[in-house]
Amino acid sequence: MISYKSDKFTDEQIKDILSYYVSNIDKPIFYVYDTLPDEQWATLAWAYSRTHIWFRQRLLKAIEDDDFSAEEILVAVKNDKEKKEDSKIQEKARKFIQKWVQDYGHNSLKELSHARICIEWVSDLVASDIVWRRLTSPIVKSTRYIDWTNVLDNNFIDKDIANSKYAEEYSQTLKDLHNAYIECTEKVSKYVEESNKDYFTELMNETPEDNKDVVKLGFKKACKWKSFDASRYLLVPSMPTSMALSMNLRTLEYMITRLLSSPLKEANEVWQMLLDEWRESVFPVFLWEKCHSKRDENLIDIENRLFDFVKNNFSFEKEENFEVTDRVEMQPNRVLDDAYITASIAYKYSNWSFTQVYDEIKNNPDFVEKIMDIAYKDKDRFTPTLREVEHSGSITFETLMDYGWYRDIHRHRMGTLTRQNSNTFHWYETPSLVIESGCEEIYQKAMKKADIFYKKIYKDFPYQAQYIVPYAYKYRTMYSWNPRQIQYFVELRSAPQGHESYREIAQELHEKMAKKLPYFCKYIWCNREEVKLWRLNQAIKYFKKKKDWKI
Repeated sequence: MISYKSDKFTDEQIKDILSYYVSNIDKPIFYVYDTLPDEQWATLAWAYSRTHIWFRQRLLKAIEDDDFSAEEILVAVKNDKEKKEDSKIQEKARKFIQKWVQDYGHNSLKELSHARICIEWVSDLVASDIVWRRLTSPIVKSTRYIDWTNVLDNNFIDKDIANSKYAEEYSQTLKDLHNAYIECTEKVSKYVEESNKDYFTELMNETPEDNKDVVKLGFKKACKWKSFDASRYLLVPSMPTSMALSMNLRTLEYMITRLLSSPLKEANEVWQMLLDEWRESVFPVFLWEKCHSKRDENLIDIENRLFDFVKNNFSFEKEENFEVTDRVEMQPNRVLDDAYITASIAYKYSNWSFTQVYDEIKNNPDFVEKIMDIAYKDKDRFTPTLREVEHSGSITFETLMDYGWYRDIHRHRMGTLTRQNSNTFHWYETPSLVIESGCEEIYQKAMKKADIFYKKIYKDFPYQAQYIVPYAYKYRTMYSWNPRQIQYFVELRSAPQGHESYREIAQELHEKMAKKLPYFCKYIWCNREEVKLWRLNQAIKYFKKKKDWKI
């Protein structure tokens, strides 16, 4: 049970006020009603990226601080209760929706109705699976602006692993990574402060006396943020995160089916809770009498058989003999044929490069029919076509990069993205700050422990093993984007404020694209400038506003 504290409202008033805005006040998954205006929803939801405080607690605090009119809210709550007691109104509304959705079959109506959702205390692995899906507008906690020290004791433990012989070692590995994160964050932060002390002194000399406190606070915060850019490599996908997202009901319906059909029990449970919540209190007709959301056993079987086929038949999978590639690997122009589509399907279930997958299929033509049969032969009309077949157009490239880079970039959904499972087969990235600050031994020890444990449980739990892979470890992702999307990505993600991981990808992508499209790339702005503590100005502005606004 979630508890709320308030000096202004009684427990009963808190319940009434929050219930006016959200579908429940005691579950980690809830819907935000349209009684909360869009601007306020957007502001409160965005704060997920910068704080660990729960959405409903932030909402209550805003009302306490008189950002909302509490008296008018309580009157509205009373009127809303009286309105809900009139069963005729509810019954009329239900019959009206049934007529158009149930009787006439206008399923497209769902595209004109939107859901605003909060999902709290979910693992980052499941959150990332939600965020990359199309036609959603998500906000998730940042690993670059938030200190995760105080929440990592609550890392998610998968039920299959918790009930296995690996449970104790799993918990210990998480604790070791957590301790390494704390130690590295502190050491790197002190190192950044020390290495920038001359810059700080110069800045203080140029600052008027009445603003020196603002600059001090801003400098401390900027150094802390900079340390997170390095220590976040020690975070793992099992860490508890929270998110807000909005989407139309047709997208929601599709997403529920996909995640009810996930091999991860956590994803199944989260989305069953979501579906139950909507059916009970929000969209009873849209998501009950005329709902296509269900656990798709057909899809589960297809994906399991594809996974098994690739693992048991591809030579490089059995031998663990993978191709070493650059961070960005541009795919050559290949003939669009059945072999190409088959390779696009098989790639997701592998750990190796697209070229290896493609060549294996070209060398074994019988794989084409076998894989196509698994993917499509038993598919019914409601089982979605695999997204991977879209890699047949646009410009396709592959990355071998850390999970942290992917976590920042998977929001670019104007194209096709296929990610392989997180793993430790391709080793890990080590940020320069880790070495310079004297954290390398701590860091490497933590990475080695994670690698040993991952490989120990991988054969028994290939999907669940992802929970324990630190962000630093590299794995493969394939993208198919049109040139306009690539231009947008390079110009946005090469900016100095970006994390070094995706800055390097944007710069390298621009360089390799220029060999294929020299005239087009001539007009893409790619920033290679290095700026010292760029976030210092941002931190100073933040503290100055707090001072000016007295907040």
